[in-house]
Amino acid sequence: VGQEDVFTDTYPSYFIAAWDVIRVTGDRKLLRRWLPVLEGLAAKAEAQDRNGNGLPESKRSGLPGTAVCPTGNWWDQINFGHEDAYVCALSYRAFQDLADLERLAKHSEQAARFEQRAERIRAAYVPTFFNPKTGILAGWKDTRGHLHDYWFVFVNGIAITYGLVPDSLANAMVDRIEAKLKEVGYTR
Repeated sequence: VGQEDVFTDTYPSYFIAAWDVIRVTGDRKLLRRWLPVLEGLAAKAEAQDRNGNGLPESKRSGLPGTAVCPTGNWWDQINFGHEDAYVCALSYRAFQDLADLERLAKHSEQAARFEQRAERIRAAYVPTFFNPKTGILAGWKDTRGHLHDYWFVFVNGIAITYGLVPDSLANAMVDRIEAKLKEVGYTR
């Protein structure tokens, strides 16, 4: 706790996990108990959109040569930062899940708020992360506005799977990734 502005995947991970539990168990009593906590965390997650473009921004710059957290995963060691395509995809899914939980609790105003937040992420996602030079999504955009695109298959995959990329573009991106895998000789 306290590193949520550095690890911007924390809040969306909570929301997705809560949605999974409630939807699997159907436990409405648990939903009523958790919703106030989730709503409080959602306000903090929404505040991570520091520049008002709809996307959460990490306090990490994403600039080459800057310090990374030694306890992170391998993608943290690559120095994803600032506007992170993976985190934004998780956040999109997370706000959709929160909207669903609010509808389940018959809270239409809150559901609409979270649907709007998800839509803002969707609207900003491709324009922010699509790299016209490679024809796929970059991993992140640093604080100077530069895209960092190292052909992250998992970033492109989650964005396509969650519906952040229009079908025609998604098909073209998958074709480009498959061609790149063939070009570099990856056959497994």
